[in-house]
Order: sequence, then C-alpha cells, then structure tokens
Amino acid sequence: LGFVRDMEAPDVVFNSEYGPEAIMQHWCFMDWFGDVNVELKWEATDGESLVGSQLPA
Repeated sequence: LGFVRDMEAPDVVFNSEYGPEAIMQHWCFMDWFGDVNVELKWEATDGESLVGSQLPA
C-alpha cells in the first residue's frame, strides 16, 4: 500500500471511489482468483494528469 500511496494522488478516483485504498481494495479482491492479468492503457490529459484505463479481456 505504501508504494501506491507514494505514486497516487490522495484524491485519485478509482471506480467511483477515492484514494489509493480504493485501488488496493480492488487489487486484493482480484488476488482471490489466482492467476489474474491486468493490462492498463495510460493517457496524459493536460500535462499534469494521467488516466489509466483497464483494457477489456
């Protein structure tokens, strides 16, 4: 969780929830299912923001 907190803004939005904890809660949930691969697409929006979108399977 420390890495995610260091890399993400405290007001990051993830699936309509806010904060790095929302990201970690989702990732921990995926761990229950064993071999899960996640691919992300990154987009710079205005020079200061970065949007990550999960690619469809």
